[in-house]
Amino acid sequence: MERASGYFTYFIRQVGTGFIKIGRAADPLQRIRALQGCCPQDVELLLVLPDSGETRERVLLERFRTSHFRAEWYYETDEILSFVRERSSLCLIEEIKDAAARAAVAAWEGRTMRSHKIMQARMEAGKARLASRSQQEAK
Repeated sequence: MERASGYFTYFIRQVGTGFIKIGRAADPLQRIRALQGCCPQDVELLLVLPDSGETRERVLLERFRTSHFRAEWYYETDEILSFVRERSSLCLIEEIKDAAARAAVAAWEGRTMRSHKIMQARMEAGKARLASRSQQEAK
């Protein structure tokens, strides 16, 4: 299944509360980290699907409207859990984690390269200062 919109529909459970959030994000892992910072309970990513067709967020929000609590939060019902279980083989969590890991490595490599260049420039500047001092002392 292709990511037609570039976004994903996700199901996140707030552990121990009986609530599930159904939402849409370009980066569900970043979204779960943001939610974890706001929620006193742990949150877990249950399902990530392409935001298209029958898995489009607004279609799912309408489908589960009888389980609605408030905003994008829903009661953890058998209907929602069954939907999550039935689509677990379509879940893109691992692909998203892999992409996030590759992005993190690339960012780390970029920072390492910049740090190396900065260190090199500082060493060159230090050498130049030492050479300048040595020339002044020789006069």
